[in-house]
Amino acid sequence: MTPPSERLPTETAGAVALAAVVGTVALSLVEPTTAVGTLAGGVLAATLLGFGRSHRHVVVRSALVAVVVLGTVATAGAVGDPIAIGTMAVGVVIGIGLCGALAGPPEPSARRRAGLAAFVTGALTAGLVPVALGVELAGGVGTALSSALWVAEPTVTGLVSSILLAGLAAALAVIAVPPAMCTVPQRRERYVTVRRSFVASIAIATAVTVAAVLVVAMLTALTPLASLLLEVLVGSSLVRALCLLVTVVGAGVACLGFVVRRAWSQASARSDATVAILAGTGVGTVTPFLVALAVGETVVTATELTALYGVTALVLGATLIVAPWYGEVVRADGPVGPTALLAGSLVLGAVVVAATAEATAFLVGVAALLALTAACFVYDVGRYGRTIALEIGSTGVDRRPQLVRIAWSGALGVVAVPVGVAGLWIATVLAPTLSVPATIGVFAGLAAVGVGAWVLWR
Repeated sequence: MTPPSERLPTETAGAVALAAVVGTVALSLVEPTTAVGTLAGGVLAATLLGFGRSHRHVVVRSALVAVVVLGTVATAGAVGDPIAIGTMAVGVVIGIGLCGALAGPPEPSARRRAGLAAFVTGALTAGLVPVALGVELAGGVGTALSSALWVAEPTVTGLVSSILLAGLAAALAVIAVPPAMCTVPQRRERYVTVRRSFVASIAIATAVTVAAVLVVAMLTALTPLASLLLEVLVGSSLVRALCLLVTVVGAGVACLGFVVRRAWSQASARSDATVAILAGTGVGTVTPFLVALAVGETVVTATELTALYGVTALVLGATLIVAPWYGEVVRADGPVGPTALLAGSLVLGAVVVAATAEATAFLVGVAALLALTAACFVYDVGRYGRTIALEIGSTGVDRRPQLVRIAWSGALGVVAVPVGVAGLWIATVLAPTLSVPATIGVFAGLAAVGVGAWVLWR
């Protein structure tokens, strides 16, 4: 006997996964988006499992979280059909549950890191929505960049304001960087001295630059050369671009520095993955945004980009709200369990698929029956494996009892599917001839037979 485990025994997990795959394939024959959602959910779940490894792996997985979520939302937006989007969402839950049944739940540290990655990705996508909206309102990337360059008027006051903002952003960036990112604790005092020198140098350089601009402005009344130089400085796109670049980079580094400093001050472990998560989510979120802006309106319009990042931020926000409840519910000793959630998602998928009119009623009914049978198998066998894992352990269980239970549940499913298909065929044939009361009577009789058979089998 081994210690209780949250992971299903190997044979039971394999049977549950196989049944879930069969049910997913059946649903995908009617709505192919189910397979897309299952693939996305499986990749996302497999990515979350790796958050407990080294920081290098955390960087890659943080980027993958952003890319997978953006890609899934973009696919759903391209499909457009509400039923297809619903089956894709069901497929995502199936993929997550399938990966959980095979690999078990992630470690607590991996869950915390994944939650932080989802939060940062949501914050970045929400922050990029105004940028995309600004590009849309400006009429294009070029117009938006020109407006950003000349947000301050092409006057002496505007130039001085741009220089002061750039200097302030640079100084804040130097101040916000935590000392632990640049030195060891033994050299902290020396680092503080060097940092003060950098801040003082930035302040002096900014003051000297502003004073030089003001002196040139005062000399314009005395010499034409000063007027020409001032005109070049005030109207130079290069000078404004340099100020804008320093301001944006400095503000970004300052924000990241303050976030890292606060995270490190609250961290209980010596090795904190905040920097790795920020780096990965930044690459995974900002890079697709810049690529979409670079390819131009012919591929992705600014309106579509705004909608993509806005919906992604909403999805991640909803995920962060649901995630704590989900973690409590799907624990091995929780009120539902992971296999019950997987079975429930298959049932929901069958209901959604049965509401479609993309195929004939008979084929839709067969697909729904297969999904329902797979859901029943997953729930029954998964409940059995869950009980074994909690009472005996997942590695010390004999194979034979598991195989007997799997074979019994599988035999019931093999018998149930042909009977259900035959009943569906009979209902399809008799549908034009039966009245509403007769149809209700037939279904009531079938339900009574089913309940009686269930009582006998139990």
